[in-house]
Amino acid sequence: MGAPSLRDLGRIANRRRTEPLPASTTSEVLAGKRLPRLPRLEFVESYVGACLTKAGLPEEHIADRMTRWRDAWLSLAESKPSEAPPPSPAPARRRRLGRGWVLVAAAFAAGALVGSAGIRSIGTPDPAGTLTALDPAGTLPASAEQSDACEAPGPAATGRDALAGTPPWWTDKADLPLDAGDRAFGITVRPGTSRPGDLIVVKSAVRIETGRRYVLTFTARADRPASFRVRVQDNDAPHYVHSIDRDLPVDTQNCHHRYEFTGGKTSAQSELTFQLGGQPHEFHLNISAVTLVEID
Repeated sequence: MGAPSLRDLGRIANRRRTEPLPASTTSEVLAGKRLPRLPRLEFVESYVGACLTKAGLPEEHIADRMTRWRDAWLSLAESKPSEAPPPSPAPARRRRLGRGWVLVAAAFAAGALVGSAGIRSIGTPDPAGTLTALDPAGTLPASAEQSDACEAPGPAATGRDALAGTPPWWTDKADLPLDAGDRAFGITVRPGTSRPGDLIVVKSAVRIETGRRYVLTFTARADRPASFRVRVQDNDAPHYVHSIDRDLPVDTQNCHHRYEFTGGKTSAQSELTFQLGGQPHEFHLNISAVTLVEID
């Protein structure tokens, strides 16, 4: 079945027009680094669909298997780690879940899928219902090993200011007022979208060069707990090759983030994007003290 890299799976997800699969995020989920939080259903569906596509399954077969994965995810989502294990499902329910329950529990609850850049396709489980281990060959992007925890602001990075002279922040939703400065913005995010990329705030015309090292820093705060995605990418639709991609929680306390990454594709028209869609409730987000510096 082959051993596609996480970036390969991300490209397949783009072609299928499903939830994006950034390599850094996918690696952390598979390694169990985000436990006990369960991956979003859209992520699970996109990941499974990409793996089964790579395995050569036709779309109608993928849709059938996806139903079992979706049922298994819903069963996991209905239970909480602090609660006693749920009672055994009724026979009909047990048959419907089948191996999907085993696979989801192994992959996302127990962190059984661990490894780095390579991953084997999961088209068909073995008779025991277990998953093929990941191929440990290769290395993770530098950003994948970095923490999303809040940091104390440190000395400013020195080097070329990649945001100098760039146009103002803009959003793809004209009905949402954007209060923006040169290195900061505030926006009220409304519910009703299904995934992060459905609402974005963008800083355009950012020059990124392949193989060069960069430091991205910013401070985030919201009026209630929520989440968002930050990404540096080129603007070549539909693939949008990204250099860094992080899914972050945010709450009412100022949280300073700092990431080092390597440029993925040379382009003077790259974008720094904050992707805010897919939230179940309205919240107001403030992003401030944004810097992006080329340090090489």
